[in-house]
Amino acid sequence: MVILDRNVGNVSISSVEINNQQAVYEAIQYLIDNGHQRIGYMSESLNDTLKRRLEGYKLALDDNGIDYNPEIVFINEKIQADKVDHGYELMKRVLSSIDEMPTAFFGASEIIAVEAMKAIKEKNLRIPEDIVIMGFDDIAFSKFTEPPLTTVFQPKLEMGKRAVQLLLELIESRFSKPKQSKVVLQTALIIRDSVREV
Repeated sequence: MVILDRNVGNVSISSVEINNQQAVYEAIQYLIDNGHQRIGYMSESLNDTLKRRLEGYKLALDDNGIDYNPEIVFINEKIQADKVDHGYELMKRVLSSIDEMPTAFFGASEIIAVEAMKAIKEKNLRIPEDIVIMGFDDIAFSKFTEPPLTTVFQPKLEMGKRAVQLLLELIESRFSKPKQSKVVLQTALIIRDSVREV
């Protein structure tokens, strides 16, 4: 067995993952470095991966002396990551329910961020002039959004390759005690045009 994109703690199972907490921490730090103090957070239902991303958000705020405000954290427990339009519907609700709008939003997945951009534009708000938005994944079409989306790149292709390599090693060692491996790959902040300084 090889676990992909999940933290398995001290369990003796081979795994390939990224440091989700650190990746989001760096993304939020980038927003803070650009002058943003009121940063909204949007996510689908929290699994292990998304919980760690939320932890990174909270830690970055705390390390910069910014109070965590649950009123601008939107986690829709009724939507799953593969549901179409969940980011759009969530942002529509956000825009109609907040009196003091955050200057920036972080989407815990690329899909939620890209779909949120549509809802923002329908309110005649400009990105990044009125609201800054960031995502997580760097899927193929994020560079073609208008404006192109600033995001966190995670090396999904490399993760898949390394997972298969580990699996093959385990298969080949079936007559001996298999070696357990934990691989943590690096993410990167991809700077595009959806973030500006305030």
